[in-house]
Amino acid sequence: MQGVPRGDIGLFAIATVIIAGVGLWADFRNPPASYRLFIQLGAAGLVMGAGMQLRVLKLPWGPDVELWWAAAPLTLLWITAVTNLANFIDGADGLATSLTIVYSSGVAVAAFAAGHPYEESSP
Repeated sequence: MQGVPRGDIGLFAIATVIIAGVGLWADFRNPPASYRLFIQLGAAGLVMGAGMQLRVLKLPWGPDVELWWAAAPLTLLWITAVTNLANFIDGADGLATSLTIVYSSGVAVAAFAAGHPYEESSP
């Protein structure tokens, strides 16, 4: 089927559209927070299905910490928390957009510095 995102990036793109849709829904209809949280957790699950998961914490002051069994719940918590924090600061015009640009730029710089400017899908 043409026009449908495929593979890992496709799942990430679908999750992004879902989160944007929930934001619009919340702006116009004010659904219960439990509904929004459930949908956000589902979108985070799609991101995890795309293979994006916190598996190792790289600490600047010590050795790397393997997350093992805690990787999945911490990834869900992190994605959902960041989504809600961005929504929390969205009340001020332009503030969420500005902070998202700064945050994304920081992530891009860190990815390039670590030698991972992009992720390739595995065959």
